Amino acid sequence: MTLVSCQTAGLTFALSHADLVDPARVTTTLAEMRSVLAVNLGAEATQPVAFVVAGMTPNAQAIRFRLDGRAPDGAPIEAVAALFARGTRVFQAVVLGNHVDEGAAGVFLDSLRLRS
Repeated sequence: MTLVSCQTAGLTFALSHADLVDPARVTTTLAEMRSVLAVNLGAEATQPVAFVVAGMTPNAQAIRFRLDGRAPDGAPIEAVAALFARGTRVFQAVVLGNHVDEGAAGVFLDSLRLRS
Protein backbone atom coordinates (compact mmCIF):
# COMPACT_ATOMS: atom_id res chain seq x y z
CA MET A 1 0.00 0.00 0.00
CA THR A 2 1.22 3.47 -0.86
CA LEU A 3 0.29 6.48 1.28
CA VAL A 4 0.74 10.18 0.57
CA SER A 5 -0.33 12.83 3.05
CA CYS A 6 0.06 16.42 4.07
CA GLN A 7 -0.94 18.51 7.04
CA THR A 8 -2.34 22.00 7.23
CA ALA A 9 -4.47 23.95 9.70
CA GLY A 10 -4.52 21.03 12.13
CA LEU A 11 -5.86 18.57 9.54
CA THR A 12 -4.21 15.65 7.82
CA PHE A 13 -5.17 14.99 4.21
CA ALA A 14 -4.22 11.47 3.09
CA LEU A 15 -4.63 9.24 0.07
CA SER A 16 -3.61 5.60 0.09
CA HIS A 17 -3.87 2.99 -2.62
CA ALA A 18 -2.93 -0.60 -3.34
CA ASP A 19 -3.14 -2.92 -6.32
CA LEU A 20 -4.89 -6.13 -5.30
CA VAL A 21 -4.19 -7.86 -8.64
CA ASP A 22 -7.28 -10.07 -8.13
CA PRO A 23 -10.56 -8.37 -9.16
CA ALA A 24 -12.53 -10.72 -6.88
CA ARG A 25 -10.93 -9.09 -3.81
CA VAL A 26 -11.83 -5.45 -4.59
CA THR A 27 -15.31 -5.20 -3.05
CA THR A 28 -14.45 -7.07 0.15
CA THR A 29 -11.21 -5.11 0.55
CA LEU A 30 -13.06 -1.78 0.31
CA ALA A 31 -15.46 -2.96 3.04
CA GLU A 32 -12.53 -4.11 5.18
CA MET A 33 -10.76 -0.76 4.73
CA ARG A 34 -13.84 0.98 6.13
CA SER A 35 -13.96 -1.39 9.11
CA VAL A 36 -10.24 -1.07 9.86
CA LEU A 37 -10.40 2.74 9.82
CA ALA A 38 -13.36 2.65 12.23
CA VAL A 39 -11.56 0.22 14.57
CA ASN A 40 -8.36 2.31 14.48
CA LEU A 41 -10.33 5.36 15.57
CA GLY A 42 -12.55 3.49 18.01
CA ALA A 43 -15.55 4.84 16.14
CA GLU A 44 -18.74 3.86 14.43
CA ALA A 45 -19.06 5.10 10.87
CA THR A 46 -22.04 7.26 9.97
CA GLN A 47 -24.43 6.03 7.33
CA PRO A 48 -22.35 5.94 4.13
CA VAL A 49 -23.36 7.71 0.96
CA ALA A 50 -22.38 6.73 -2.55
CA PHE A 51 -19.13 8.27 -3.76
CA VAL A 52 -18.05 8.77 -7.35
CA VAL A 53 -14.64 9.79 -8.68
CA ALA A 54 -14.11 10.54 -12.36
CA GLY A 55 -12.41 7.51 -13.90
CA MET A 56 -13.29 5.01 -11.15
CA THR A 57 -14.77 1.56 -11.62
CA PRO A 58 -18.34 1.44 -10.28
CA ASN A 59 -18.57 -0.51 -7.02
CA ALA A 60 -21.23 -0.80 -4.30
CA GLN A 61 -18.52 -0.15 -1.68
CA ALA A 62 -17.49 3.18 -3.26
CA ILE A 63 -18.67 5.35 -0.38
CA ARG A 64 -18.11 8.47 1.67
CA PHE A 65 -18.59 8.41 5.43
CA ARG A 66 -17.71 10.20 8.68
CA LEU A 67 -16.14 8.82 11.86
CA ASP A 68 -16.06 10.37 15.31
CA GLY A 69 -13.61 8.55 17.54
CA ARG A 70 -10.51 8.75 19.71
CA ALA A 71 -6.81 9.06 18.90
CA PRO A 72 -4.40 6.61 20.58
CA ASP A 73 -3.86 9.18 23.36
CA GLY A 74 -7.62 9.34 24.00
CA ALA A 75 -8.14 12.76 22.43
CA PRO A 76 -11.25 13.20 20.29
CA ILE A 77 -10.61 12.73 16.57
CA GLU A 78 -12.81 13.07 13.51
CA ALA A 79 -12.41 11.69 10.01
CA VAL A 80 -14.22 12.14 6.74
CA ALA A 81 -13.27 9.35 4.38
CA ALA A 82 -14.01 7.99 0.93
CA LEU A 83 -13.31 4.59 -0.58
CA PHE A 84 -13.29 3.75 -4.30
CA ALA A 85 -11.58 1.57 -6.87
CA ARG A 86 -10.32 1.50 -10.41
CA GLY A 87 -9.88 -1.97 -11.78
CA THR A 88 -7.91 -3.89 -9.16
CA ARG A 89 -6.55 -0.77 -7.46
CA VAL A 90 -8.32 0.33 -4.26
CA PHE A 91 -8.16 3.85 -2.83
CA GLN A 92 -8.86 5.44 0.56
CA ALA A 93 -8.96 9.22 0.94
CA VAL A 94 -9.19 10.66 4.46
CA VAL A 95 -9.30 14.05 6.14
CA LEU A 96 -8.40 13.61 9.81
CA GLY A 97 -8.20 16.00 12.75
CA ASN A 98 -9.69 17.02 16.08
CA HIS A 99 -12.45 18.84 14.16
CA VAL A 100 -12.95 18.18 10.45
CA ASP A 101 -14.90 20.87 8.65
CA GLU A 102 -17.22 19.31 6.05
CA GLY A 103 -16.34 22.11 3.61
CA ALA A 104 -12.61 21.39 3.73
CA ALA A 105 -13.23 17.65 3.45
CA GLY A 106 -15.57 18.24 0.53
CA VAL A 107 -13.03 20.29 -1.40
CA PHE A 108 -10.43 17.56 -0.99
CA LEU A 109 -12.66 14.58 -1.75
CA ASP A 110 -14.57 16.25 -4.59
CA SER A 111 -11.30 17.21 -6.32
CA LEU A 112 -10.10 13.62 -6.69
CA ARG A 113 -9.75 12.38 -10.30
CA LEU A 114 -8.27 9.27 -11.86
CA ARG A 115 -6.43 9.81 -15.11
CA SER A 116 -6.96 7.49 -18.03
